[in-house]
Amino acid sequence: MSEYDEMALNFSGKHNKKLKSLYSPLEQTFGINYFFYLHVSHDRKMSVLASNTELVQHYFDEKMHMVYPFLLNTQDVKTGMYVYDSVPGEDFQDTLNCLEKKYQVKHTCILARQDQQGYHLYGFTVPPALKGNTSLIINEATLLKKFIFHFENEMQETILDMKDQAIDLTEFDKETSKNRAAFKLPEIYLGQSQRLNYLKKLDDFYSDNLKFTSREVDIIKLFLEGKSAREISEQIHLSSRTVEHYVEGLKDKLCAYTKSELFEALNEMKQLNIF
Repeated sequence: MSEYDEMALNFSGKHNKKLKSLYSPLEQTFGINYFFYLHVSHDRKMSVLASNTELVQHYFDEKMHMVYPFLLNTQDVKTGMYVYDSVPGEDFQDTLNCLEKKYQVKHTCILARQDQQGYHLYGFTVPPALKGNTSLIINEATLLKKFIFHFENEMQETILDMKDQAIDLTEFDKETSKNRAAFKLPEIYLGQSQRLNYLKKLDDFYSDNLKFTSREVDIIKLFLEGKSAREISEQIHLSSRTVEHYVEGLKDKLCAYTKSELFEALNEMKQLNIF
């Protein structure tokens, strides 16, 4: 048994039912029928968790990962969304077509996040008959981001265990060194500012997280004017620490990892007359 198969059985196989339960709201909304999480640390240690054990085992057994741009060129991965159909590489697209026929999964998009630990990749598929849902999924990407926030909270211990048993990619890098130039990621990716109209169609499963108090609205308006926590605190008569606490709470509600992401999301909401 390869180390890839071992990881698939130890993690994907063990948590298959729970993963499917977690993404069931997305299945009801978009028809999403497969989800995977892949993490690559900066020192090139890889771990994988997927909702279909057979599929992920087949992927590694057939060495499809050897043409996977997100694994070959993780240094090029940026935080944002990539649409699979726009990722170049004939061999890579052939692997997607193969998986589509064998497992009835049409790869739609991958959400990527870079942090101090490395790169986090979250992939989503739908049945081929629902491939038209790709554009809907792109426009509703914040719902996917909320799912990721929920997924990471629920699977926190498992994710930590995975990292402790991560696969060293040193040998993989030696084997694929000549392939990397042929599988460059596209320079253009979908960022926060391109996620349009997502708040108008959010699933009820998550909608409670998007209710704002009157105090939050006061802080949001001043935050969007570019005022600092100190300036906001002076204007609404709260301490700077309390204002910062509110800002962190808003980041949690909108699953924004930075203040710049929060600003973009709130600015979209303002343009959509959400508050």
